Amino acid sequence: MKNKYFLFVSFAALFLFGGCATTILSNDRITDETAGALGMLPDDITIENRRSEMINTYYSVKTKDGREFNCIINGGNILTLGILNPPRCTKIREGEKNFRQ
Repeated sequence: MKNKYFLFVSFAALFLFGGCATTILSNDRITDETAGALGMLPDDITIENRRSEMINTYYSVKTKDGREFNCIINGGNILTLGILNPPRCTKIREGEKNFRQ
């Protein structure tokens, strides 16, 4: 009986928390962290095309002055208990592909 209860609780927890990997890392937190890494204010950037794979979050950033960046944040999800590494951003040059293409 204890094994069935443990199995049920395990599956219930997996079901309930399985979708939480992206909800711990909010767009506001991504915006704040990215703005700090780029030396800008959070209101000066827009996050686009966000996708998460395991512990990495990939997204594009567009600034008010027209610059575009591809960025990656490692962490910030349930697997890393919300711990976040600073974002790494690379400027998209004319003719280069970005995460949208």
